[in-house]
Amino acid sequence: MNAVLQPQRTHGRAKLKLAGRIYQCLEALPDQVFGESLKVQAAENTLLDADVLVTCNAADLGTCKTFSAPLLVIEVLLSRTQAYDRIKKFAVSRRRTALREYVLVDSDIRRVEAFRRNAVGEWVLHDISEGPALVLGCIETSAPMADMFDCVVLSAAETAQANT
Repeated sequence: MNAVLQPQRTHGRAKLKLAGRIYQCLEALPDQVFGESLKVQAAENTLLDADVLVTCNAADLGTCKTFSAPLLVIEVLLSRTQAYDRIKKFAVSRRRTALREYVLVDSDIRRVEAFRRNAVGEWVLHDISEGPALVLGCIETSAPMADMFDCVVLSAAETAQANT
């Protein structure tokens, strides 16, 4: 497969799988999951793209594209945007008081890191890569980790790197 297309394809499928899994879990709840072409109003003059987000805020549920109070934001990382998503986007996003969880999914190496706001407002990193399930604490749901990565086909070299 074309080396340029593989990351885009994997990224798109991973986002779709995550949004679909979360949708199934939230179907009977007021919380809603959204994906693709979304903007989070992270600051007064700052809009950020989000791969997947969950909100139950009434204003957010009535908007077309811009969300101001997501509970959960998930970013599926691409190598070219990874540093931005990890550092700058997270720094700006965590200013939103409604945000409870910011999850980074690196489908290339099958790593999942969840930053969760604790009871005193501090952000705590939970590396859940080796766990059996992707646990999303703020919406009390989980999905088997294997399901999240079944769309990823790694070469032998990539598999060796992921296991180190």
